[in-house]
Amino acid sequence: MDSILDLTAALTCAVSLHLWYSPYTKVEESFTIQAVHDILKYGIFDISKYDHVTFPGAVPRSFVGPLILSLFTYPFNLTISNDPYRTQMLVRFLIGLTNTVALNRFAVAAKRALTNEQQAKANEKNDPMNKISTFDLSSWFGLFTVTQFHLMFYSSRPLPNFVMALPLTLVGLSWALEGNYRWCLMLLSFTSIVFRLEIAALTIGVAIGAYYFKKLSLLSIVRTGFVGAAAGFLLSVQVDSYFWDRLTVPEIESFFFNVIHGQSSHWGTQPFLTYLTGYLPMMFLPPTALFINHLGYMISPVPFKIVGIAAYFHVLVLSFQPHKEWRFIIYANPPITLLGATAAAYLFKTIDNKTAKGVAVRFILLLTPLASLILSVLFSFISSMNYPGGVALTQFNDMVKSQNISNAVVHLDVPVCMTGASLFGQLDDSWNITYDKTEDESLSSKWSTFDYLITSLDNPTYIPADNETTWELVSTTKGFGGIDTAYLAKTFTEQYANGLDLYVTWERTGDLNFLKEIFNNTFIMTDIFYTYKKVPIL
Repeated sequence: MDSILDLTAALTCAVSLHLWYSPYTKVEESFTIQAVHDILKYGIFDISKYDHVTFPGAVPRSFVGPLILSLFTYPFNLTISNDPYRTQMLVRFLIGLTNTVALNRFAVAAKRALTNEQQAKANEKNDPMNKISTFDLSSWFGLFTVTQFHLMFYSSRPLPNFVMALPLTLVGLSWALEGNYRWCLMLLSFTSIVFRLEIAALTIGVAIGAYYFKKLSLLSIVRTGFVGAAAGFLLSVQVDSYFWDRLTVPEIESFFFNVIHGQSSHWGTQPFLTYLTGYLPMMFLPPTALFINHLGYMISPVPFKIVGIAAYFHVLVLSFQPHKEWRFIIYANPPITLLGATAAAYLFKTIDNKTAKGVAVRFILLLTPLASLILSVLFSFISSMNYPGGVALTQFNDMVKSQNISNAVVHLDVPVCMTGASLFGQLDDSWNITYDKTEDESLSSKWSTFDYLITSLDNPTYIPADNETTWELVSTTKGFGGIDTAYLAKTFTEQYANGLDLYVTWERTGDLNFLKEIFNNTFIMTDIFYTYKKVPIL
C-alpha cells in the first residue's frame, strides 16, 4: 500500500509540475476546454452561446467528456469564481488527476496479478515470477512512468485522448490484469464508441489475447463487445445529438471523415513503421524499456501477456492509417511500460553483479530513469515556450487591469487562438471586454469596431484602418524560435572545452548564474505576436 501511495504522490506531482509550467492550451485541445467553459458559464439548457455553435470544426466531438469534467469542476469552482484562469488550471488538474488515479489503478492490478501468479506457482522455485517482488515491479513501473515526458506532460491536457479516454482504458486494462475480461471488453468497447474510436483496435487486441489463452469464448467476446458498444452508442447519440442539434455519434462521424474518406491525410502522412521506429522510441527516451519488452513478455504471467498483445496489436492496426500521431497510441504506453518494468525488476534482481555484463546492465537500468527525467525537464522547458497566444492574451489582460480599460473590443487572429488563447483566458464580464475571434469573410466588415488587435502581423501597415485612425504597437510576445547550435558548439569547444571548467567557474563565482546565461543563450526566443491599439491620426 505504501508503495502505491508513493506512486500516487509521484505521478500527481509530475503531472502538476508540467501543468504549472505550461498552463495554456493549443488548438487540438480547444474543443474540450471551450466546451467545459461554456457548460460552466451558460449551463446545459441554452447552447446558443456555446463556442462550437460559431466554430464547429471539421467534425463534431463528443460532449460526454466535457460534461463529466464540468461535473467534477463545478463544486471546486465555487470557491474561485470570477477567476477564469484558475478555473482552467483546475480543469486541467482534474484531467491529470483522473489519469494518475487510473495509472495507479493499473499498477495495483499488476501487483495483484503478480501475487496471484506467485501463489499459483509457489512450488516452482525456478519460475521467473517468483524472483520478483511486487515492490520491485511497482517501483520500476513508477520510475519508468514518472520520468516519461509525453505521458506526464500531456496527462493534464484537454486532448480528447486524455479526457476520460485514457483513464477508462486503463481501468479496462486493470480489469483484464485481474482476470475480469468480460468487463474489460465491455468498458473498452463503450469507451471506443463514446470517446476515441481507435481504442477499438486495443479492444480487439485484448479479445485476441483472451481467446488465445482460453480465457473467453468467441461467443462471449462478441456478446460483451456488442453490449459495451451499444451502451456507448446510445449514450453518445443522446448527449451529442442534443449539443450539436442534429443526429450524430461524433466518433463514428469522425471515423468516416478521417479514415473512410481519408481527410486526415491532409494533416500529413507517415510510413507504415513510423510508430515502431519513431513514435514509440520517442515516448520511451531512452528506449531501454522497449528493448527489454520481449524479455518482459516471455517471463510475465498470462494477464501481462494479454495486455501486452493488446498494446502491440493496437500499434499494428493504427500503423495502417497513413496519418499518424503519437497520441493515437498512448493507450499502448502503460502495458508496454509494464512489460519493461517486469524485465527490469527481473534483471536487476537476478543478474550477476560480479561480471562486467551484470554491472553494465544494472548501470543502464539505473541510468535510464535519470536520463529520462533530465530529458523530460528539458522538453517541458521548451514546450512551455510554445504557447505564445496564451501569453499574449495574459499580457493584454494585465494591461487592461493596470490601465483600467473597459468597454473595448480586441480581435484575436487565428494563430493567437491556436497557440493558447482560450475562453478561460478572457477576463470576466465585469470588465466588459469583447474578445472577437472572427475568421471568415465577415471579418472585413468588423475592422472599424476593433479597439485592440493581437496578431502575428509584424507591420501595422498591413492592417486595415480608416483615414482617421492608425494602429500603434503596445507590446510584443515572444515564442520559441529554435536552439542556437552554433553558440552551444562554441561554448563547449572553447569556453568550457573541459568538463571540469564548469565546476571551476562555479567555484570561482560562487553561484550558478553562468548556467542560466548558457541556458538563456541556447534557446532562441523570437517575436511571435504583436498587440496593437487603435489611435487617432494626429
